[in-house]
Amino acid sequence: MKTVKEHDWDWLTCYDGDERIGKTSVAVDDLLISEPKLERAVVCEDYKVVLERIAWSWEGWTDILKRDEPGTANLYDEAALLGREAMTPFNRNVVRTLTTIGNRNRRMSMTYPDFWGLDPYIRNSRCRTRGFVHTKKGVRGYIVWYVRRRYPFPNSRGDTVWWARAFRGYFTHVSSASTTHEELWALIQEREKAAKDAVLGHTSADPTLETITRMRKLGYTIKDISEAVGKSNARIGQILKGVPAYRGSK
Repeated sequence: MKTVKEHDWDWLTCYDGDERIGKTSVAVDDLLISEPKLERAVVCEDYKVVLERIAWSWEGWTDILKRDEPGTANLYDEAALLGREAMTPFNRNVVRTLTTIGNRNRRMSMTYPDFWGLDPYIRNSRCRTRGFVHTKKGVRGYIVWYVRRRYPFPNSRGDTVWWARAFRGYFTHVSSASTTHEELWALIQEREKAAKDAVLGHTSADPTLETITRMRKLGYTIKDISEAVGKSNARIGQILKGVPAYRGSK
């Protein structure tokens, strides 16, 4: 936050990893650490202050960016940006918006299933740090931190951006900090469910979502749907959480 406030930077951290592995927990913890007043709000049971800094849709995130003061922190949870979608009008608008964030001096976090599935502009030009969340022998709470480095020569993928491993860490779930943190987590889960329900019922922003839901209800597997629409298995599983498959012939 000191770099953001005093040196006129924006700072985007991406947390990636498998589903239900702890990405949102560590990202919320990051949010509370970035702004101590948010941590105080949780202790004082003023949960609205924190929830107003978390978005579950692109529209919600842009609202936060427009509303909040420079030098503040926010979180975009379960971001729905895929490289193959970058050419759609929706994601062209996303890229245009991201190019202006540097003027607003924000400390931003984003959770996403697969870091390498992000649009290259977001991954290599906007994101500065990456937290890869994973398990060890089925135990959650492990993270590997990476930092972005740009060199005048390309790596094996042809990029001049290199992601260098910085260090490893371990975290406990944010809800375990106190009873008020546990209540905050319950409220976050409620809003996450409402956001996913809204996505599944949405019909205008991304017709691909309709196709995904329809195929699942017709009995197609996640692998079948992934191949059909060009999204990763992890992302399809994330979108379809709670949507039952038709138990028919397929």
